[in-house]
Formats: sequence, structure tokens, C-alpha cells
Amino acid sequence: MAPQICTDTHQVEKTAIGLVNEKKGMSYMDLSKVSTQELVEELRKREAVEVVQILPYQEYRILVGDRETRDSGPALLLRVWD
Repeated sequence: MAPQICTDTHQVEKTAIGLVNEKKGMSYMDLSKVSTQELVEELRKREAVEVVQILPYQEYRILVGDRETRDSGPALLLRVWD
């Protein structure tokens, strides 16, 4: 018997919710199987996230205290304050 592909979005969502585990009385979702791209796309939608897009070959510098990072794009910087 061939495997069936689920096209019912409610069932897919229900299955995703099934990934939620209980730990110390708090619910959390196992995000280890979610791609980095999907995580970044979700964070970009959030109110407490500022997105800075660095274009290809554009140089940037990040200075925090006495630690400095210099590089060039492409890169996406997410400033999260929530």
C-alpha cells in the first residue's frame, strides 16, 4: 500500500501540535526539526524583532563591548528584544 499524503491543513496542524511535549509543567515544541529558514521567517513577522538586511558584498561591523565582528553580506541581522 502506497503512503498517503495529507492535504488536510487541520490534520497537519494537529500533527504539529502533537510534537508538543510536557517538561516541568510547561509546554514546549521541539523546534530541532524546523529549518533555520522557517524559524527566521517566523521571527521576521514578530513585533519585537528588527530586521537588518545586509546586501551581498556590503561590509558591516558589529561592536558589543570590546568584541568586534567584521564581515560582508549577504546576511540578515535579527535584533530581538522580547
